[in-house]
Amino acid sequence: MSLRTDILQARDQAMKERNTATLSTLRILYSQIKNQEIETKSELSDDAVMTVIKKQVKQLKDSIVEFRKGNREDLISAVEKELKILTAYLPEDLPDDEINGIIKETLSTLGSDTQFGVVMGAVMKNIGGRADGARVRTLLQAQLS
Repeated sequence: MSLRTDILQARDQAMKERNTATLSTLRILYSQIKNQEIETKSELSDDAVMTVIKKQVKQLKDSIVEFRKGNREDLISAVEKELKILTAYLPEDLPDDEINGIIKETLSTLGSDTQFGVVMGAVMKNIGGRADGARVRTLLQAQLS
């Protein structure tokens, strides 16, 4: 079963259970998926759906940062609930030791004198979206210094 179908079924289940928080979050997510499908004129693959979810998660995390600056605890708790619902559809992030292993392997292949951007691109390609880019950048910088 595709990820898109899982999201649709979860949305329908939330509607039956009258779970407004989950329903609202999944409706927004599905509308983003549908907009992307209209743009590409085809049904999205699981990887493309995952990209849409990651984009939504990033936007929510950015919102939390801004709400903290504005001291809006009421909005932070609502966004954190949405974030929890969306992250359930994402794969587990790789632990730091696995990321460091991939970085070492990539550095040995490319050479440590290669430009940072080239190494970062190769590492992210090897990770395949299973870790946040900012975390990978931090770990790569630590290994290069």
